[in-house]
Amino acid sequence: MGDSAAKWSGMAEPLPALDRGRVVLVASSADVTRLADYDSGCSRWYLWSGDAAYDVTEHAREGVLRAGGYYLNLERLLGGTPQVFCRTVGSIEEYVGWLAEGLLGKIEGKKLMLSYSGGKDSTAALAVLLRLMERASFRLHVVHVHMPYIEPEDNVRFVEFAARRLGVDIEVVEPSRAVMRRYLLEEGLPYRRGRWCTYLKTRPLKVRAKRGGVDILVIGDRALEAGKRFHRLMGRLVSGQLLKGKKLYIIAPLTVVDVVSMAKECGVVHPDYLAGITRVSCYYCPYRSVFELMLVRPRLEDEGLVEEAMRREWRRWYSDIPWEDFKLHHLWRYIPKMARAMLRVKEAVSKACEAALGLDDMRRLNSSIWLDEIEAPLLGREALVRAVAPP
Repeated sequence: MGDSAAKWSGMAEPLPALDRGRVVLVASSADVTRLADYDSGCSRWYLWSGDAAYDVTEHAREGVLRAGGYYLNLERLLGGTPQVFCRTVGSIEEYVGWLAEGLLGKIEGKKLMLSYSGGKDSTAALAVLLRLMERASFRLHVVHVHMPYIEPEDNVRFVEFAARRLGVDIEVVEPSRAVMRRYLLEEGLPYRRGRWCTYLKTRPLKVRAKRGGVDILVIGDRALEAGKRFHRLMGRLVSGQLLKGKKLYIIAPLTVVDVVSMAKECGVVHPDYLAGITRVSCYYCPYRSVFELMLVRPRLEDEGLVEEAMRREWRRWYSDIPWEDFKLHHLWRYIPKMARAMLRVKEAVSKACEAALGLDDMRRLNSSIWLDEIEAPLLGREALVRAVAPP
């Protein structure tokens, strides 16, 4: 058998959705989608090729798909995130009350800084911090880092809306445009094993924190949103100790249902979510699922620059792949070896399997948590820990 995709990492938190009156958990990463019936636990696997997803369940034994002389470890690709459908808190106030018991004495008089993206997690984090400020005296600095050329400028306008809605000042900063251009033209678009954008995005935050005398960095990560974060934050989920040193993981114990409920309560819902996008990010984020790159096609400030960067990397590393296939399947998200493997698998699957999902299906499923009334059980943090903690 050929190359393996077992080392690929995913960011694929399952989203609850209503499908024909039943709750399903929808997880997508890269070119793979899994639908799991909540009651029965039965799952079906799909691989995207173009604007259709092919049902590969019968060809994916134990979560491994074999096709075209390659195999894809679909479970690994989704990232090993637990399938959770519950709430841990009934409201923002309830959660803030729990936080206050352990935090107020530690953050009193301190200066905190939050990086705000406009997504559901950073919105929930900001809402919680603003409620905490009613109970404790601390300063809060909120920063949004805009990534020129690869992130829609509409994200900045949404952040400005969120600032007005929540009654808070949000500083908008960005990395050097000259440096961004150089990276794009020399390195190509960010890819799944080489996100050079991360360094450029975090550097302005570090500069602001140092210059502003920030005491505590507020991190909007949750333990259950991705496999790696689950393992890294599991200890905080178990202990409930969210502040360690200069980092405060303010929403680490919350589920996706919790943070969606908080964002909806605040009236701060990014329009991408209603269009079927699972996370607010740069348009050219390598961790976007391929269908997300088709559901929304925003206008970027310099499409010519991005096209030139994409062609340069294609000529340099991917020229044995037809240019139209490279663009259609957004193969810039992968290293060349994986891009070739993915293309071969897609070609084999599209011949052997039936197209079962389309873009409208994903728009409906992924927006369901925002638009439908889905009754999730209130489990509580302790019960959740017992349910997901390794034995």
